[in-house]
Amino acid sequence: MNIQSPRATIRQDANNVVLQYNDECTGERASRRFWVAENGGYIYEITGAHRTQVCGCLSTRGYTLEAKDAADLLRVIRAEWRAAQREEKAYQKRWGK
Repeated sequence: MNIQSPRATIRQDANNVVLQYNDECTGERASRRFWVAENGGYIYEITGAHRTQVCGCLSTRGYTLEAKDAADLLRVIRAEWRAAQREEKAYQKRWGK
């Protein structure tokens, strides 16, 4: 399944979800890959040979994200991407660029 917007694409492949978006700071296309075990559990971001637990708003701090299975992984990543975008928009509104 693919979800696309002018700035972001979210696609699922087995137990992986790949998020691609335009990085506002660099202007380049960024790509992040998320993974969950078949039977669910914590969500990890895979970067090369490393995996890191993912927290709220797809950050590295806060509450650790979990998914029940691969289908739930897509839902969680989509919701957290939207939450991150809302948080960024509120920050920009308050503090400007």
